[in-house]
Amino acid sequence: MVNQTQDSGCKDVTTKIGFARTPDGLSTLKKMLDDKGIYNEIVEDKDVLSNEKHYDLKVSWCKSDITDKIKDLIEGCTVPNDTPDARDIIAGAGGDHVLQVWEDGELTSTKGGELYGKRTLHRIGYPGKIKIIETSGEDDHQNRIVKPECGKRIKDLTNLLFYVGTTNNRVEPLMKSK
Repeated sequence: MVNQTQDSGCKDVTTKIGFARTPDGLSTLKKMLDDKGIYNEIVEDKDVLSNEKHYDLKVSWCKSDITDKIKDLIEGCTVPNDTPDARDIIAGAGGDHVLQVWEDGELTSTKGGELYGKRTLHRIGYPGKIKIIETSGEDDHQNRIVKPECGKRIKDLTNLLFYVGTTNNRVEPLMKSK
């Protein structure tokens, strides 16, 4: 990784995301980050209590550089909830769950098919300080539907977004409604 501290005055930040039992379990997320030029490496770790071996994906970034890259990844993994693609994903889920990413980065799960919108939302990932979807007002809550092929890694992406935060605690829109 280029030393961004010297180049831009930005301090690099490192965190671990993407827990897996084998390195292959992180390969999809690693490739997504590699393709966006986000420095990452798979590191071996051991659980403190059970002493079992597992793997984490260690990610480093500079805040001034990372938000657009995460935005692109999340946008590529989701579709606006009011589109034919979203309706197809919801209908195709049948009684299975559909994942939704909200304007503040919160990740939820709810029943798909005919039960969509009629059941409780289950929080999977927590909101962050960065706004993902541009909304018209504070009470206007919008979400994007997660594509099925991204379901296993969208939590890691939204968690990474949560870790990044913002430099001045403002909510900054990353993704405009389509």
